[in-house]
Amino acid sequence: MTQVNKPSALGRLQDKIATNGKTQLKAISEVKERNSLVSAVNESSLDIDLITPNPFQPRKVFDHEKIIELAEAIKENGLIQPIAVRAVDDGYQIIAGERRFRACKYLGHTSIQAVIFNADDEATAMMAISENIDREDLSDYEVGQAIQNISHLFKKKTELSRYTGKTRSDIYRYLAFNDLPDWLKGRLNGSPSLINRNNAQLLVSFFKEADYVESKHKEHVVSALNMIEENALTQTLLLPKIRRLIRDAETPRRQSDNVVSKKYALKGKNVGGFSFDYNKVVIKLNSELITDDVATSIYQMVADALAELEIGSDN
Repeated sequence: MTQVNKPSALGRLQDKIATNGKTQLKAISEVKERNSLVSAVNESSLDIDLITPNPFQPRKVFDHEKIIELAEAIKENGLIQPIAVRAVDDGYQIIAGERRFRACKYLGHTSIQAVIFNADDEATAMMAISENIDREDLSDYEVGQAIQNISHLFKKKTELSRYTGKTRSDIYRYLAFNDLPDWLKGRLNGSPSLINRNNAQLLVSFFKEADYVESKHKEHVVSALNMIEENALTQTLLLPKIRRLIRDAETPRRQSDNVVSKKYALKGKNVGGFSFDYNKVVIKLNSELITDDVATSIYQMVADALAELEIGSDN
C-alpha cells in the first residue's frame, strides 16, 4: 500500500498564502471589470511605517496566534504575494493583505513589497469585501459591515446579492446589523461573533416593538447577551430568553421569605430535606432509611391533609 505523505503545517500555510494572493488579484479584477474604479499600478518596496490599515477591512478581530504562524511561514519562505495598497496624503493605505502586513511587522521588517493602485474609497471597499467575504472565520457582523460599506454602489438589492454571492434574504439580514442601537454595535466591534445575522434581524424588529422600552428592558437584553458570550445560551434561544427575562421581571414570583427549606438529620448526619414554595412541596430522604411502613405513613399523612382541605372547601 502506497503511503501518502500529508503536507506539513508549513506547507499548508504556504498554500494558504498563495491562495490568498490569488483571491486578492481576483478581487481587484472584479472591481476593475465592474466600473473601472482602479487605474494603473506599479510594484515597489515600501517603508512599512508609512502604511496604515484599510478602514474598510471587514475583519474586526485578528487572531494573534494565526498572525504568528503566518510570520513563521514568511520568515521561512519570504513574502510570496505582495500586499495591495493605495497612495494617500501621508503615505499608503492597505487595500488587501493586512494579515501579511501584520505578520511582517511582527517579524520586525522595515519594508514590505507592495503593489500600488490608484483606487478611490469605493474601489477600496469593494476590493476588501471581494477578498474577504467568503472566509470561514469571518463573523456575520463583519460580513454585514463590509456589505454596508458598498451597498450604496448598487441600485437594487438583487445587484448587491449577485455581486457578493449572498441570497437576497441574507442581504437584508446582514444589513440589519446597521440598524441595531449604537451600544450593541459597540459591543459587536469588540466581540463580532456575539450574534448571527438571524438574531440581528430579529433584534431590530424586537427593538421596534411598542412594548419595548430601552430604559427598562436593556438590562435584560444585556443579560441574555452575556449568557451567549459565556456559552450558557444558544443563538436560537436568544430572543425567547430576553422575553422570558422581561416577563419574569415584570411578574415576579413570591419572595424568598415565603419559601420554606429545611434539612432532616439523623445522628448529626444530613439524610434529606424538605422545601416548600408557592409552586410545590418537595421531600427528599435517603432511600435506605425508608421502610414500607414509613413510606405508607408519609403517604397517609399527605392524603389526610388533602382530605382536610377538601372538607374545609365544602364548608
